[in-house]
Amino acid sequence: MRSLDGLHLSPSVSNARFWSLSFSGLFSVKSFFLALSQFSGSPQVFSSKFVWKSQVPFKVKSFIWLVAHKKVNTNDMLQLRRPYKTLSPDICILCMKHGESADHLFLHCSLTIGLWHRLFQLTKMDWVPPMSIFDMMSIKFNGFGSSKRGIVL
Repeated sequence: MRSLDGLHLSPSVSNARFWSLSFSGLFSVKSFFLALSQFSGSPQVFSSKFVWKSQVPFKVKSFIWLVAHKKVNTNDMLQLRRPYKTLSPDICILCMKHGESADHLFLHCSLTIGLWHRLFQLTKMDWVPPMSIFDMMSIKFNGFGSSKRGIVL
């Protein structure tokens, strides 16, 4: 309302819509997204090309996409969707210690972290587990090389 207080309308000037976030004055999702991403604290965005252009089977690409967007049915997500069901979201099915979430199950569980370390050991790379799956998807892994095996890894 305060921004409208300083606006003075003139009957001699015709009304027009103008989107100030783009040069053309027309709304576009891209201009809105770019404006939102300028704010500090905006979420990181990983390139969808990383997933969809990779040389892995489609079912793997789909699964990676679901994991990255936290749409897999881990105990914590199932508990949110169906709170009346008796699940134990505080127990990971693999390590039986921590809560089962996508980040824990695929990155921080004692069993899966061993697999990650083995994979990076095979590629002769050091690795520190990121805080979340989304953070991991944002990392550029250039150290695998440009061979077919490196690209697939």
